[in-house]
Amino acid sequence: MLEKLKQYLLFGNTFYGVEHTIIENKETIIVVSLKKKKNDLDIVLKKTTDSIESVSSYIPKKSGVTIVINNDKVLSKKVPFSKDEDSKLIQNAFPNINLNEFYFDVLCQKNACFIAICRKQYVDTLIEDYRNKNLFVLNVSFGNHVFSNISEFLDSEEVFTSNALIEKNRLGIENINKQSNTITQEYDINGLNVSNMFLLSFAAILELVLSKKVNEQSNFDSKYAALTNDYQQQRFFSQFLKVGLLFVLTILFINFFIFNHYFNKVSDLRQTSQVNETSRQQLIAIKEDVDKKEKFITDILKSESSRSSFYANAIMISLPQSINISEFNFQPLTKRVKAEKPIEYELNTILLKGISSVTSDISNWVTELERLNWVEKVIITEYSESNMSLTEFSLLITIK
Repeated sequence: MLEKLKQYLLFGNTFYGVEHTIIENKETIIVVSLKKKKNDLDIVLKKTTDSIESVSSYIPKKSGVTIVINNDKVLSKKVPFSKDEDSKLIQNAFPNINLNEFYFDVLCQKNACFIAICRKQYVDTLIEDYRNKNLFVLNVSFGNHVFSNISEFLDSEEVFTSNALIEKNRLGIENINKQSNTITQEYDINGLNVSNMFLLSFAAILELVLSKKVNEQSNFDSKYAALTNDYQQQRFFSQFLKVGLLFVLTILFINFFIFNHYFNKVSDLRQTSQVNETSRQQLIAIKEDVDKKEKFITDILKSESSRSSFYANAIMISLPQSINISEFNFQPLTKRVKAEKPIEYELNTILLKGISSVTSDISNWVTELERLNWVEKVIITEYSESNMSLTEFSLLITIK
């Protein structure tokens, strides 16, 4: 699992192979793209063109590309199998060659070795041309040698590529014969139909996907390592930026929802708090008002309780038997009690209301009350006779 993830991060899931070849004496560039889905490969692009500018229109920028150079810039030769060093094999095949000026590729089979060489200047320039188009060359193969990567998947003993006929047997490749005539042939490679025109580009991609190189030795390997490292660094940086940006956006998105959630809760709590505070202030104001009134009444009762009892007792002693008192109001209110209004009452005043069966007793009683030493004056405020020989009256006694 980790290996698959690593390969995806380093190479992605879409791979591109490009072959530079000669078809009917014309420089031709063959482009193939494979997409990896789980453990399967699907061909998603097959194009032929004549310029690198056109190639850059088929392949997305910053993509990795595996190149096969199979044109007239490559010299190929077959030599008998030998265990000699590569440099000696090449010197035997191409006497007097300066290896410092060439990239070489040696493919050793059971009975023969196939050697392909190409000038470093041409290869490096080609790599730079692709880089100028914002495409990264990952590896370069020479001639038809890359065919060895798919040889085992083909049952036919004769296989055509874009410009050659390859003869093979169970021991490996026997001959690579250049062909000037264009031949079209379809091949089945693990369920994929691949035309011979796209066979080498397909094989170059497969070498990258499978990380497989069959019996090949090349002095391009050091260059390959540098190219691959350069591509992986830029891809890692690009993927890191994307993943990092996505991570930051995700965090910000989650933070926004969390902040919004708690902000709404805080707003609700603030509103509730404001309502509670308002209610609290109202309760405090009401309590203060009630306390004031309670204190006021308590003070009145405390200061006047003994006096009111004294006055009531004196009045009741002097009261004739013919008179019934219906109301005794010490210091009566002058106005009805209203909220947030002070209580107003008549100080040092007693209001008496009653009924008398003997009219003359009322005036006599008033005279007797006026004689009391604490009474300043007595005023008859109401006086009326009913049909039942009863007299209703109201007295206002002012206390000295």
